[in-house]
Amino acid sequence: MPRKKVEKTTDVETKVAENADVAEVTAEIEGAAVENGDNADGDSSNNDATDDNTAEEKPLETPLINEEISTPASPDIPEKIPEPVTEEETEIKEEEAEIKGEEYDLTEFGGGETQVPVEVVAEVTNEDSATIPSASTPQQQQARAPRQRILTADVGGEVKTQQDLENEVWHELKNSHIRRDVLTGTLSMIEIFGDTTLCVIDYKGQRVVIPLKEMGITAARIQGQSNEEHRTRVNMMLNRMMGAKIDFIVRGLDESGIERAAVASRNAATLRNRERFYINKRPNGLPLVYARDEGYEARIIAVGERSLRVDVFGVETSIGSGDVSWEAIRMDLRDKFFVGDTVLVRVKDVTGDTAAELRVRVSIKELLPDRVPEKLNSMKRGNRCIGTVTDADNGIFFIALSNGLLGVAHKCHDRRKPGRGDKVDFVVRDVDLVRRSVTGDISKITKREI
Repeated sequence: MPRKKVEKTTDVETKVAENADVAEVTAEIEGAAVENGDNADGDSSNNDATDDNTAEEKPLETPLINEEISTPASPDIPEKIPEPVTEEETEIKEEEAEIKGEEYDLTEFGGGETQVPVEVVAEVTNEDSATIPSASTPQQQQARAPRQRILTADVGGEVKTQQDLENEVWHELKNSHIRRDVLTGTLSMIEIFGDTTLCVIDYKGQRVVIPLKEMGITAARIQGQSNEEHRTRVNMMLNRMMGAKIDFIVRGLDESGIERAAVASRNAATLRNRERFYINKRPNGLPLVYARDEGYEARIIAVGERSLRVDVFGVETSIGSGDVSWEAIRMDLRDKFFVGDTVLVRVKDVTGDTAAELRVRVSIKELLPDRVPEKLNSMKRGNRCIGTVTDADNGIFFIALSNGLLGVAHKCHDRRKPGRGDKVDFVVRDVDLVRRSVTGDISKITKREI
């Protein structure tokens, strides 16, 4: 059965079609029938009269304007019975018609009356002029893919898939690249390729690479030191920073490969933080960070036996063991402080007029109360106190007493030699107010450190 071509009609055209002359349409149909030999018998006049009466009793359904009227088939030729079509095939045809913007006569497929889509979704007049979509990366295809429909346990709840989380992180990296926003990640890996060293930052599961020259590590070259020795020294400094929190600004992005890649700079983030916290003035004429009695939070980026390396809003500085505690305890700072943690510090001094020349001095103990004089006055000759051996040097043992003071022992009456971490019984012999410590002897070892 030929497909009918249906076009949209206006209200005026519909009224014209309803008021069309029925006789003219009937005459056209009869003329076509005579040419095909349908009315060759002698009763043609009776048939005409019967047709006229039928036309008067039952009005003829007039076709829409611009509808092609097909010639009725000869009675000698049996009409072709359409094959039954399932509902699934009908729905497929409807979807194809909606996508291509074409108009189908659903009666041809057994789907009911002819339907005309109100809005054409897409229309291609010439196949040669159709636009071929450009190739996209797998990440872009996943980003454009429809979201999964997930039934949540809570009414109105929202579930984010792994792809949604990765897209959000990538969006943050793009903002950092465009707006120079400072982001913070964790130094999780160091990769060495010949003379090239790359620092891998973990930012919410996304890999961000920072070249060594953009890490802001400055190590003065020792006289007579070779390039290999200097590189080894720099790598040792970098190894101590493993697990530290690192600020960075994204400088380049690439999502053309299988995995997304980002390259960043720590130097750029450092300069931006210095300008924001030290150089720019607030309405009161002071920057955000300056020398005052209140504390600031600093990130620990490296820990040594006798010193800490901290990052104070873009400026790195060292804190010696003498600025860590009021008690003159000779202890390994690696037992108490760890890379990646934060500490409260007091900024003692800020020098430098430009962001590149800034230097700061900070202290941890100046935010803490000094109770050493009170503790020293409570210690008397002959008192005993349990302590932990923190260090030994040429037969002199340094002990962290249970009350927080430093005990110095020149003799040990136990047949065993004390080691670091051992618990000992300390006997007070003298109190030194100048050195803020007590001297005495070790009577015995109460517990060995295994």
